[in-house]
Amino acid sequence: MKKSYFLFFALILTSITFSQSIKVGVLGGTTMFQSPDEFTKSITEGGFGFNNSIHYGIKGKFEIPLLPLSMNASILYVPLSSEESSIKLTSNLLALGIGAEWSFIPGPISPYASIDLLFNSFGELKLESPFGNLKEKGFTRNGFAFGGGITFTLLPMIDLDLSAKYAYYNLLGTKGGEKAVTSINITGGIYISFL
Repeated sequence: MKKSYFLFFALILTSITFSQSIKVGVLGGTTMFQSPDEFTKSITEGGFGFNNSIHYGIKGKFEIPLLPLSMNASILYVPLSSEESSIKLTSNLLALGIGAEWSFIPGPISPYASIDLLFNSFGELKLESPFGNLKEKGFTRNGFAFGGGITFTLLPMIDLDLSAKYAYYNLLGTKGGEKAVTSINITGGIYISFL
């Protein structure tokens, strides 16, 4: 991914870290790819077999005073691998996001809607087989995600969060004939409030 993306996210995370009403959390969950067929089909069917994968990452939230709105920045890592008929495929996806969450009901149980801009780095694709190994260079694309979730206040400084989002990873920056890469992400998180 371009260095400017990392610099941009470092500045966002730094500003969140030193702002008031901030929360920082760790995330984990599952990524279920919906398209293209190359991702979802098994290796024997001519695909990559990447239909489901775990993901994990970190997220910072800055709550805007007097509004049911919070801004956030996140880093999500999705390792991708599949193995079938002595053929192994591996890759990864690194998604950097900036977004906003709108809380519908304040309180210890708070549902929200969210939208994020995504800056995505698809890692090198590696194929290992009895007939030899192949590598395909990685690439970067931009996209978005939207969805909703619910936050539970467990203790005064600790929140639990569960969300579901639809992600479109390559809306911008696609090259001729490139198909949409989309997924549904189910994510759980635990956040600690610092201020």
